Amino acid sequence: MSPSNQTFPKKHQFGLIFIGYILAIFGSIIGVIIGYTLKSKQAQLPDGNTAYKYSENDRKHGQQIATIAVVMFCIGWALKILS
Repeated sequence: MSPSNQTFPKKHQFGLIFIGYILAIFGSIIGVIIGYTLKSKQAQLPDGNTAYKYSENDRKHGQQIATIAVVMFCIGWALKILS
């Protein structure tokens, strides 16, 4: 089933987003995991449809966190190889 536009009534995930950005800046794989989780986590509703667990705004932050973490990880890895 494709995910609907419904989201669970989760509060804004400020703490998770904040930690995700901090870890992403340092190129942490955990930052990638947090970003991916925020972006794609779904759950099944009682009627059988699926819905995202986090708001659209939180999912956008998740995409940004994951992208920053991957880029910083690659930069750090390249710097280690070149030095």
